[in-house]
Amino acid sequence: MAEPEEIYARARTLLGESDTLRGMRVLVTAGGTREPVDAVRFIGNRSSGRMGVALAQEARKRGADVTLLAANLAIPTPSGVRVVETPTAIYLEARGAAYLRMAPQP
Repeated sequence: MAEPEEIYARARTLLGESDTLRGMRVLVTAGGTREPVDAVRFIGNRSSGRMGVALAQEARKRGADVTLLAANLAIPTPSGVRVVETPTAIYLEARGAAYLRMAPQP
């Protein structure tokens, strides 16, 4: 019988998991911001956030530490991913800039 470590490694391979992004921090944006016109109306778009969420899930699956800047998502947020709500462009810019200031410099 194979050793437990070998079984685990093989199972991860079969499930499409790998460590190709282990140790990396990944920032993903998803969804559409809504810019208020007044107390009732806003200007926005119909972005569901589906592509950004899929990218965040895949990066997490590959071992990355993932932060998702979520703007009014129409789908559930992925598990194992740090989610930061960014309903407007101002919030998105501020949260993205704060994240980048914390990033290691090359």
